[in-house]
Amino acid sequence: MNMKNIAPQIERVVPGIMEDISSVEKERPLKIIPAIMKKGIDNINLSMFNEELRRKLLNATGDEYFKRGFIVEAIKAFTLTGNSQKLIEVGDHMVNTSMYTHAIDAYSAGNSKDKLLWLGERCLREGHFNEAIRAFKLVNDRDKLRNVGDELFNKEKTEYAIKIFEFIGDKNKLTFIGNHCVNSRDYENAVRSFNLAKDREGLNKVGDIFLKESLLNKALEVYQLADNKIMISFIRENFFNE
Repeated sequence: MNMKNIAPQIERVVPGIMEDISSVEKERPLKIIPAIMKKGIDNINLSMFNEELRRKLLNATGDEYFKRGFIVEAIKAFTLTGNSQKLIEVGDHMVNTSMYTHAIDAYSAGNSKDKLLWLGERCLREGHFNEAIRAFKLVNDRDKLRNVGDELFNKEKTEYAIKIFEFIGDKNKLTFIGNHCVNSRDYENAVRSFNLAKDREGLNKVGDIFLKESLLNKALEVYQLADNKIMISFIRENFFNE
């Protein structure tokens, strides 16, 4: 019997029943969400469903993951569907719970540069420097990063400033920081800065200081970074050649 022919008759007896049946049919696939969660987003195959239904399943799965506190999985589900609105909602919730790493992940997946800049500024104010740097890097606003690098350097957060100037490739700033670190006897960061700047003169300066203080292993290591073959040979032949 053809359902199309009897549908009007059924509707006359029970108004709205066909709409209810259609609604049940549409909601039925959502019953597999627990199975999707158990299998995992990376391992599930939804190719047998059409595009609209795949998106609906993934978004519903993302909602369920989020409700249960599986934030990484929720972000992954919403990313697969390109659901920027949901990703920003997740990011906002993570900010409110001070889980800035997850917030950055969500805003980045949602392509929200404004939110990333806003969160970067907030992290900077609150002293979450790694998160601030990551947020600004994702936006790739080099002028902003340079200003943040200067600000962190002025606050004596030298390691973080070095990270920023390494990322934007500012060798002059790295050399400047290296010389500052030599003057303040922060030789570890001096070596790091000079090495990133490919500043052999700066590296040799630190090597000479270590040699003068009889820190031969450290001197040798720094001269190797500077590719100073003469001093490498001098130390090896005179102090390590037994």
